[in-house]
Amino acid sequence: MNIIIPFIVLLLSASVQGAPCRALVLEGGGDRGAYQAGAIRGMYEELGSNETTYDVISGISVGAVNAVAYSLYPPGEEEKATKWLMDFWKGMQRDKVFVNWPYYILEGVFYEGGIFDTSVFVDYVNSVVPTKDVQKKVSVGAVDSRTGQFVRFTEELEFDDLAFKATRGSAAIPGAFPPVEFRNMTLYDGGVAMMLDVAGAVDRCKETADVDEEITIDIVMCNGNTINKEDTSEYNSISNYLRFKEIRKYRESMRWIADALTNFPRVNFRYLVVPNKPLDNEWVPINFSEEHNERLMQRGIEDAKEVIREGPKKLYSEVEKYLSDVPTNPVQTEAFEGFTKRVKNNPMGISI
Repeated sequence: MNIIIPFIVLLLSASVQGAPCRALVLEGGGDRGAYQAGAIRGMYEELGSNETTYDVISGISVGAVNAVAYSLYPPGEEEKATKWLMDFWKGMQRDKVFVNWPYYILEGVFYEGGIFDTSVFVDYVNSVVPTKDVQKKVSVGAVDSRTGQFVRFTEELEFDDLAFKATRGSAAIPGAFPPVEFRNMTLYDGGVAMMLDVAGAVDRCKETADVDEEITIDIVMCNGNTINKEDTSEYNSISNYLRFKEIRKYRESMRWIADALTNFPRVNFRYLVVPNKPLDNEWVPINFSEEHNERLMQRGIEDAKEVIREGPKKLYSEVEKYLSDVPTNPVQTEAFEGFTKRVKNNPMGISI
């Protein structure tokens, strides 16, 4: 009897243990979302379905678009999901994303919330989606311009509200695309607050995982390409300015990675896919041409496969080393900690 009781207790404790959770976190970046689609496909081709089955997908701006799109297939159908996501981007030409207003830029600048009209995107999505059943946990981040607060939305919303209100709001680049009115909020691009919402993925994973060690995260960026050493001693003013932009872009993008590693030290950060050189020179990334999308998708496939062949955690280590001389920004640290301590996701959207 004395042997049986501890055995029963052990069985009961095992039965209530949390389940491991794997999450994919997608950065914002306009038309560079095509790169993400390619990277997700490349990860699948290199790792296989078992290692690219995600329980949670978190996205900001175009990352939110890809998060919802990729979640339309259930776990185990990664072949279909990645192929459809590539096809989705092949068809995403400029006139499927935005068009001019009837009175062109003049109307957009002075009478509308953005230079271009994005209502056509709703028609495009409705014409190509295989289903309106979101089959994974998702976290979509946007900014409520009325309050300046960051808000999250989940798959508990009806598809039309999630895709055409929350997600379209998350991708509404201020000035270029009009904000989206939704439930007493005016939604801007989530990138206004942050380009990468790791905390949103961790928070959703904690719904099933008991401890951080049970959480594995892959991240796909589309900005902040790797930085290389250069001899700048003979640069002229233009070259120095371009180098300054390159350094600042890299550090700003990678800062979110460094903060995530600092704030979630027990989470298993596995693969980090980052463009190994700049994807384009666009000030506002809204090209969306067929040639542009195809080129970025192919780059994404190639970069993802290269990262995986080098092994997990490699780029995370490089980011930590490169940014180790900079103390963690206390404002961003507070934001990350606040997400996990105060935020409880629900379909209404939660403010930070």
